[in-house]
Amino acid sequence: MEALEVLEKFSLFLNAKSDTRAEMITTARPAAFPRGSMYICEGANVDQIALVGSGLIRVYKTSESGRAITLYTVKPGELCRLNLLCVLTGIQAPASAEIEQDVQVVMFPGKDFRRWIGLDNAVRTVVFSEMGQSLIQTMCLVEEIAFKKMDTRLAQYIQSRLVAVSSSDCSFSITHEAIASELGSAREVISRLLKEFEQQGAIALSRGRIKVSDQALLRKIAKGIR
Repeated sequence: MEALEVLEKFSLFLNAKSDTRAEMITTARPAAFPRGSMYICEGANVDQIALVGSGLIRVYKTSESGRAITLYTVKPGELCRLNLLCVLTGIQAPASAEIEQDVQVVMFPGKDFRRWIGLDNAVRTVVFSEMGQSLIQTMCLVEEIAFKKMDTRLAQYIQSRLVAVSSSDCSFSITHEAIASELGSAREVISRLLKEFEQQGAIALSRGRIKVSDQALLRKIAKGIR
C-alpha cells in the first residue's frame, strides 16, 4: 500500500493546508507489522505516530497478575489514541498495542506531528476530537465493567463477534482464553458462562468455536433478561 493511499483515508490529511499535505507526503515512512507482533509495549518510550491503512491493532492493559483487558481496537483510517497520548505528552506507554491482523501504516516522527498540530487547524481539530473520544470510550468501558454483569457482557460480545465475521452459519472461531482477555476476566469464568449459555440452548460449543443456536435467547441474555 502506497503512502498516499494510506494518507487519503484520513481527514487530518485531506483537510490540511496544501503545504502541510506536501510535508506529510515527503515525510511519510511506510511500514508493515505482521500479525502477533507488538506495535507498542507497555512502559516503552514512543515518539512516532502511525496512521493505519489496513489491518487491525488491539490495545490492551495487563494487570500485575497477568490478566489483560482490551481497551479498544484500531482499524484502517484511525489513529491509535495510545500512540497519540505518548507522542503528545512524552509519557511512557501506559498500555500495549498488538497486531491482530497484518497492518500497513505510514509513520511520522513525533516532532513533525506535534509541529503540524500547532500550525494546521485541520490536524489540530482531529487530534482534539480523538482525545475527546478517548475519554468517552474510557468512561463507557468503566461503566461496562463496573455495572454490567459478566454474563450480559459475554452475550453482547458474542453478538458483536457474529456481526464482525458475517458468518453464514452463525459461528466463529475463538478460544475461551481469548474471550477472557478481551473482557478482562478469567478463562474459568468465561468457560463456565459459555457452558451455561449452551445448557440454555443459546449457543453450541465445539473445540475453539462458538455457534449461536438461538439468537433471540442470546439477545435476551445480552439485555439482562433471563
